[in-house]
Amino acid sequence: MLGLLIEPSTSSPSNIVIAIAIGMLAYGISIVLYITSAQGLGATRSQMLFSSAPLLGILFAALILGEKITLFQQIALLLKIGSLFALFQDQHSHEHEYIAVANQQLHNHNDRPA
Repeated sequence: MLGLLIEPSTSSPSNIVIAIAIGMLAYGISIVLYITSAQGLGATRSQMLFSSAPLLGILFAALILGEKITLFQQIALLLKIGSLFALFQDQHSHEHEYIAVANQQLHNHNDRPA
């Protein structure tokens, strides 16, 4: 909405609604995928993968759109690939044991309006 106030769009209202819907869907899917990966991989590993998205965008822009990759982007890409490689080489030497905990909280519904 702020963007529309600053720079009014010449697009049709239906195109704007479609663009907003696609953005909401893509953002929602990315959050679901991130939470799922955090549960399966752990917070650190999933965050490292999630943070690699901009660099993957650079690669796709170069491969698909023919964009030029700058020297700084190349260095960042190499550092990210190296850090991901190092992160996934690290393995625990012991197993974790998780104990199921049942959460039983007493509560009432006296706060409902009459």
